[in-house]
Amino acid sequence: NKRIIIVAAVLVAGVIGYKLFSKKSYPPIIFADETYKHVQDTEINKIENHFYTPNGVDIEKADEFIQISKYGHPDLTENQIDTVQKQVIRSFGLKAVSGHDDRFYGIFQGALPVYGYMGPEAFVLHFGPEGEQGSADDLLEGASGIIDELEFIADEI
Repeated sequence: NKRIIIVAAVLVAGVIGYKLFSKKSYPPIIFADETYKHVQDTEINKIENHFYTPNGVDIEKADEFIQISKYGHPDLTENQIDTVQKQVIRSFGLKAVSGHDDRFYGIFQGALPVYGYMGPEAFVLHFGPEGEQGSADDLLEGASGIIDELEFIADEI
């Protein structure tokens, strides 16, 4: 009886320890002189999505966030990567910056400014804050500096 309790306790401690230590940690991202911390990640069909918010605020409460969609998995074909990239562009209503096929801007769901950089390994997007723009074309004025920072993030991945 005592032996079963001890074995069960060791197994429970092992499972808890595994979950605590196997969780991968991600370094913070500096964006616009603010620290963004990793708050959530998902993986669907070998595409990893990572979400960062200012100071690690809960994603549901954040006014702005960075999403990194990684498509650099070796099992993904060029056609699959192309499909993912097109899906990101279409899903978030992005427009290409004139003269560039890797720099984007738009207004998601009619309210949330979004900027993006499409790198060879990942699509890096910045959303928000809401209500600081007129039309999607008004976003172009400050887009260059924001997208430059997103490109730097993509290059560091």
